[in-house]
Amino acid sequence: MGFTPPIQYEKLTEEYEMIAYSQAYTEYVVDAYDMDIDLSLITEWKVSNTKRRAAAVFHPSIDGAEAGIPIDWESVEPWMVNGMKKRGFSDKRECFIQISRRAINELNEDEWRDTIRHELIHVEEYQKYGASGHGNTFKIRANDLDVNGRTCRAFTEPKYTIVCSACGEFVAGRHRKSKVVRDAMNQGGEYISKCCREPLALDA
Repeated sequence: MGFTPPIQYEKLTEEYEMIAYSQAYTEYVVDAYDMDIDLSLITEWKVSNTKRRAAAVFHPSIDGAEAGIPIDWESVEPWMVNGMKKRGFSDKRECFIQISRRAINELNEDEWRDTIRHELIHVEEYQKYGASGHGNTFKIRANDLDVNGRTCRAFTEPKYTIVCSACGEFVAGRHRKSKVVRDAMNQGGEYISKCCREPLALDA
C-alpha cells in the first residue's frame, strides 16, 4: 500500500502542515523499508525560513564513533558526547530534523520525498553507529531506499565547490567562506579528503 499524505503537497503553506506531511512520510518510509530507527528519539521537527540545505539532521557528536561500526551506547561516557546541551538533548541518542520552507516551495513532491529518505539514512546511521556521513554504508542504504542524491540536497547552487586536490573528486559545496573553504583556498591541509587523504582545494 502506498503513502497517503495527510495534505496535498502542493497545498503545504503553514509550518505545521510541512511538518505533518514530512512526519507522516517518515513513518511510512520506516515501516515500508524496515528501517532500524526508533522514531521516539527524533525529538523535534523544525522549519527554517533561511537555510539553503533542503533538510538536515542534528545530533550530538560522539568521540571515536564511525559510520559502519556498531556502537555500544551503554559504553559511551558523558565526556565522549559533544553538543547535547547546545542542541537541547536529554539523551545521547536523540536528534532533531530541520526542514527548509524554501526547499518545499521549490522542490517537487518526488524530490522532497527523496530528501526525507536521504535524511532518514542519517538518522538510522546515527542510532546504529553514533556517527553518519556519505560513505559506503550510506551509499548501500541509499541504493536500498532508492535515494537519488548521495550528498545532502542543496536547492541553490553553492558559492564554493570543494574537491580533493589530488584526484578532483567532489567533497562538499558551501555557501559562505567558512574555515574549511579558506583552508581549501590555500590548500593548507588542516582538512583532508577521505578518498586520497590529501589537502582540499576549490574547484576552478
